[in-house]
Amino acid sequence: VFTLLRISVAASDTILSDLPDSSGGANDSSLYVGMILPYTIYQRRGYIRQVNYALNNFKRQHSSEQVFSSFFNISELQKHVVIRMISFSPSPQDIETAVCEITSSKTVSAIIYLNNNEMYTNATATSQYLFQLAGRLGLPVIAWNADNSGFQRINSGMVLQMAPSIDHQVGAMLSILKQYQSHQFAIVTSQIAGHEDFVQVIQDIVFDSSFKFEILTSILVHSETDLLPLVDSGARIVLLYCTKEEAIWIMKAATTYGLTGAEYNWIVTQSVVGDNLKVPYYPNMYQQLPVGMIAIRFNTTLDSLKEEIGNALGVFVNGALDFRRHANNNGISLTPNQNASCEGIGDQVRWSEGERFYRTLRNVSVRYPGGSRPPLRFNSDGTIMNVELQIMILRSTNEKYLKWEQVGIWHSWNTVDNESQLELDIDEDIVWLGTTHKPIEEIPLILN
Repeated sequence: VFTLLRISVAASDTILSDLPDSSGGANDSSLYVGMILPYTIYQRRGYIRQVNYALNNFKRQHSSEQVFSSFFNISELQKHVVIRMISFSPSPQDIETAVCEITSSKTVSAIIYLNNNEMYTNATATSQYLFQLAGRLGLPVIAWNADNSGFQRINSGMVLQMAPSIDHQVGAMLSILKQYQSHQFAIVTSQIAGHEDFVQVIQDIVFDSSFKFEILTSILVHSETDLLPLVDSGARIVLLYCTKEEAIWIMKAATTYGLTGAEYNWIVTQSVVGDNLKVPYYPNMYQQLPVGMIAIRFNTTLDSLKEEIGNALGVFVNGALDFRRHANNNGISLTPNQNASCEGIGDQVRWSEGERFYRTLRNVSVRYPGGSRPPLRFNSDGTIMNVELQIMILRSTNEKYLKWEQVGIWHSWNTVDNESQLELDIDEDIVWLGTTHKPIEEIPLILN
């Protein structure tokens, strides 16, 4: 059921704009950004606190700057953020309603879209519809989507994606193989959104890498029997991309065909881990993930989504300031005209300066809190540049569940000869596949 919540609070507590724009959007003093977040009645105040905290930080940093005060009302910064909340798995109509309500209530200069949905089905396609709709309006989108790996690797318009891409996850997977001098591997995917891109990214990296990889086979599984060619391939290491639910029956089939145990290693993507690090344990049953599997992970919990609110606002605010400081943009307003909304007609619905603003946003550099990692920056295609991923291993516990535990970190910026390096913190207590204490070992391919 679709739920659209127009945030309203007491007058003394007002911090989010939800009123018609009386200024007419004629100048930069009425600069607004739309923000679309997953609906949750329990986290509404949490969203508001994060917005408030981020804007107050910007106020402390820039309040004395004339450019900042020309964009924002210093005493009521929060009114420059227009929030709409939509269902966790929105339909295209939900997305269209939210975008159109935002653009009709305020002349926003960009849209922030954050969603920690990991369904990798219609919801992924719906997110891409939002990008297309915003592109039609000429509005840049600053996004963080947990299911980003399922997005098609095509020109998505004016989108800046802060979540790790499938390229990053593949890079981390192959870094593990290089760490243990393992050259040969197989690829297994379900029909999950993005599976073709997953294979293509692997092939591209293998082709460009100085490390001699060999892809023994690539299998798209529809049913358990589709794994049979893997038995004869000679592959001992498998890179798996599928959903958490699909991983259960795929690994059941793999166990049945003797493809798990001490001689095999399976490395999976974030889509198999999800936001819950606990995995149900069923003694003496095949219907579970085997202990010792390796996974690539980034945090997709609601708390991590809330942390991205400040980062996204940082991109918008710094982009606006950079835009106005640049001499080439003199006389160009960052406030779209009133026709740049769903109510416009023909070509009038598109903001003519949106692409110029997008290019400025794409070039921002936003420092993370604490400065423990390189700043938030984007590549030329709008994907995030500096990414940290966790290396996880599935371990047994004394409880009725297995647990994903971190054993390493992959930093995209930590490179040698243009190839990312891995930081593993492996101890002797780690149990790999087949209940062995030895990590990946290259097993020679035996040809009959």
